[in-house]
Amino acid sequence: MSWKSLVGLSVVLYSVNGLLHRTIMKDDNSDAYAQAVVFTGLVALFFLIILLFRGGFQLPGSWIQSLFMIFGAVFSSIGMVFTFKGFKSMGASE
Repeated sequence: MSWKSLVGLSVVLYSVNGLLHRTIMKDDNSDAYAQAVVFTGLVALFFLIILLFRGGFQLPGSWIQSLFMIFGAVFSSIGMVFTFKGFKSMGASE
């Protein structure tokens, strides 16, 4: 696949992802923390399946790389919770 088709696919899938999360988070009893945990778990499961089919994965070579991975996971989780809280405050039609 060329990079242009991958960019187009990324735009379409990101739009569908945003619409899906907006419709899920529109109810008053929806929880942004639970949505972030479920979404992160599904993404991790998807990547684990892909990695297993591609021949496995390697652990980071140094402790500093592990530290950067932990920081990345923490900050992306915080950002995801804020994104889902934003989807909750914004209506599904906006």
